Amino acid sequence: MNFEKYSKQQFESLGLSTPAARKLADELQDDVAKEIQAAVLPAFMNVVERLNAQGHHLEVYDHIRVGDISFRDEPIAGQCYLRLACDTTISAGYAHTMTADELEARAAASTQTLCLSETRWLTKTILTRVLNCKSSSFSVLEWDSTISSENTLSFRCSSA
Repeated sequence: MNFEKYSKQQFESLGLSTPAARKLADELQDDVAKEIQAAVLPAFMNVVERLNAQGHHLEVYDHIRVGDISFRDEPIAGQCYLRLACDTTISAGYAHTMTADELEARAAASTQTLCLSETRWLTKTILTRVLNCKSSSFSVLEWDSTISSENTLSFRCSSA
């Protein structure tokens, strides 16, 4: 990994919360995820091998991707016994953060589209809980759980 690429000086030169800093932070996330995967995968494979030596029949489920390792003991299609997975999330930003209050303010309009790069630290569940919390002045009416090619997710809310 080229650590010089991610120096403080490099981030500072791009500015706080800029698209260029977001792009560099995304690249950092990807590079760190690859580093972590390289360290985790051999250890995980060792665990799978040792469990299989104890009578399980764990096999790769889907494809192994950076941040997503999944095995299943599924002797009959659809009948899964042991499931073992390792999901890794790496998050980075250069001042790309939002507080719950800022998020709530952005949701005041009837329809919102949030850029995932701005809310990368939030999962759908957390975001839904924030928007549905009793102290909020709005509630979620619809949630589009698909993520567009622009890395956005949408929801529609109304005043409570």
